[in-house]
Amino acid sequence: MNFDFNKIKKKVTKTALKAKKASANMVETAKYKFKLSEIKSDINEKYMQIGKLVYNSDEDCDITDKLQALCDEITALKNNAEDMQASVDEILNKKACPKCSSYVDKNYEFCPKCGNSIDD
Repeated sequence: MNFDFNKIKKKVTKTALKAKKASANMVETAKYKFKLSEIKSDINEKYMQIGKLVYNSDEDCDITDKLQALCDEITALKNNAEDMQASVDEILNKKACPKCSSYVDKNYEFCPKCGNSIDD
């Protein structure tokens, strides 16, 4: 029985490199998801501020500028969240179905959840 240790070494090295890349992707994805969670929390806080501002509007006659500022902040946060989600999708090799918004492999032509054609 003759072992080719160089062949075994190459396979182990290749497997280790794949594991390293997968681990790095998981860490990067976790960072983005954590940041996305923070952004969603910030958006909810802005919504609450709008609600309080509208509720107390009888005390403050000029709330239009304040509401617009909060709405602009929410829009900026949502745009940031979309960019982060796109980064997560790229790392995970996923894309959203245009019909049901399920995340599917980029290589899929049809969504496995709703059957919709997925066009780029």
